[in-house]
Amino acid sequence: MDVDRVTPTGHPNYKVYLSDDAIKSLVCRSLPDIKNKHITVEQLGSGKSFNNRIYYIHLSTPASIARPSWNGGAVDVTKNPTREEVTSLVLKISGFPFGGEKIQNELCCLLLFEKYCPSIPAPKLVAWSEDGRRIKTPVDRRGSRERSASAPTQLKSLTLEDETAKSREETNGQGWLLMTRTPGRTITQEDLVAHGKVLMDEIAGHVATWRKCLPPTRAVGNMRLIGSKSIPHPAATLYDKAILPGLDVYIQGIIIKKDRPQSPLTSHLEYISYIFRSNIKALQADALMGLHKEEVRDVVRQFMKDTLPKLSLLNNEKQTAEYMAFTHYDISPRNVLVEQARQRRPTNDNSPPRVSVCAVIDFEFAGFYPPPEEFTHTVENSQSEWAVTLFGELLAAVDRRGALPACIAENVRPEPMDGVVVGFGGDEHFPFGGPEFHQAVLLHRIATNIAPWWIKESSGYTPDELRKELDDARARIEKAIQVLEKMAKRNK
Repeated sequence: MDVDRVTPTGHPNYKVYLSDDAIKSLVCRSLPDIKNKHITVEQLGSGKSFNNRIYYIHLSTPASIARPSWNGGAVDVTKNPTREEVTSLVLKISGFPFGGEKIQNELCCLLLFEKYCPSIPAPKLVAWSEDGRRIKTPVDRRGSRERSASAPTQLKSLTLEDETAKSREETNGQGWLLMTRTPGRTITQEDLVAHGKVLMDEIAGHVATWRKCLPPTRAVGNMRLIGSKSIPHPAATLYDKAILPGLDVYIQGIIIKKDRPQSPLTSHLEYISYIFRSNIKALQADALMGLHKEEVRDVVRQFMKDTLPKLSLLNNEKQTAEYMAFTHYDISPRNVLVEQARQRRPTNDNSPPRVSVCAVIDFEFAGFYPPPEEFTHTVENSQSEWAVTLFGELLAAVDRRGALPACIAENVRPEPMDGVVVGFGGDEHFPFGGPEFHQAVLLHRIATNIAPWWIKESSGYTPDELRKELDDARARIEKAIQVLEKMAKRNK
């Protein structure tokens, strides 16, 4: 048994994978000059990717990939296209329950980077499939035809067995992305200890670039490709005309939410209200939540009615319009790749080799959000991955480049306050930003704890453990609401 193919049942990529033969087939169909004999497939080990199944594809002969080019509002894929030679690719198969919309969102991000931010080192789109069947490429406006007779739709079962001792069947119907593989490895804690300040400055340069170079928008959400002759949904907002021939980029909905808004979300207040309502619906539908449902639902609804509109973050009379900024939504060490920097070192230098940022990856949940959201998400959800002082260095470097929201730029050099140890996640003390950023963090905390994503059947909680998790989640909501109510009263 191949232990790399044993995946916990609760992971989205459980029972998501393809055989080497199927992968070689889709690569050959995406790159007609490449033959089976040129391809070697390597699977990323189990546990190293959560939402997707990842494969590395090595080519023994370089593939010449045509790139689209843009001139203002026009896209060209036919007249002397730019070409790039690659020998290493990444195949990313979307896990359950994600469908074609997640594929569309990430490919839109990659194309927009190529168009507006070519200096950012990110993967380049080679091909994609939203349904696991029809293959499309950036230079093929129609996409390839359905599987040929030589590549039947019904994929063969693999002979390997998983931990349940049943033969695994290949995934059928899940979308995927084929991208160039960027060099490097993920950042380690050793890298951060030895070169943290320099790395934070390099990451900040890329964050500032996409926040300044990608045009802002009036709508919140993830991205979708919609045909230029199609009628978009009422909630869709046009972002980029003709990113590919006959295809426009629209902003519409939030991928991770089942219920989609019926009209565009055009303000921070509309966005957070939608998130709260959506999470309450998820809470009500979850059988594990028990008595947590009614108590949390009533507390949050009362807060939305009495306090939410009064918060200065959401009720700033000085703002006549709210612009949403491009947001990666998961800036963490695992999504930044580094490689050894080219430098001459003295023979007696025993310090760790200098590394430099060579790529930013994983844009599957990126989109356009209220300006603080990129940093709110990190402070509240990714706190264990960054040291407080290093995250402060990142914020300061983004601020120096003029790309940090004013509500957090007030304080990017955290200092102990009233004897409180500087750290992430306190009830009332936050290491960064001013009052409005604190409000944004607390709102994010409430949203996360309404229907805690980590509480599920596969978690294996005992009844007592489940009760404690639910009680703790409700307590975090109540404490956050208490602080926000105090802030709202001070704003009067």
